[in-house]
Amino acid sequence: EFGIGLLSFGFMAGSFLAAGSILIKLILGNALCLARTNFLERVSLRYILGSLAFSLGWLAVGSAGGVNILCGWLIGFAGMGLFVKEFVLPALRKKAGTALFSPSESARSFTLSEKIMGVLLAASLILWTTVSVRAEDFGDALFYLSLPNLYISEGRVFGYPYHLHSYLP
Repeated sequence: EFGIGLLSFGFMAGSFLAAGSILIKLILGNALCLARTNFLERVSLRYILGSLAFSLGWLAVGSAGGVNILCGWLIGFAGMGLFVKEFVLPALRKKAGTALFSPSESARSFTLSEKIMGVLLAASLILWTTVSVRAEDFGDALFYLSLPNLYISEGRVFGYPYHLHSYLP
């Protein structure tokens, strides 16, 4: 169960990054306006644009009545295919002898405060992750999971008159 959650999150994050990268190329072409941004800014922009694109796609699929487990896995695998095309294959095409994920020029240009914030962020994520892997001892999971279960059982996204959160995007 925990492994499936991590796999799903990896599918989602990789899909968002790849879709955002493709959207940036479509919108800006080969413009050099992103050349002055650092690594974290580029990743954030890719993630935000990709999550917007996939959210709108899921809304369209849900409104058309196509929400089901198979559709979710197909979209997840398609997103991972985009991730491999956008990031993994170009990294593998680098000349032999270079590391696959070696620090780039942008990673070396982090200021001391950015490095400290990155270490603190990584440490807090590690601590939160280890604390969150335990048995659930509260009962509001049914409240948050009731809408997705209702959408899947109905096969579409719709406003449910007895659940206020169904009207929120």
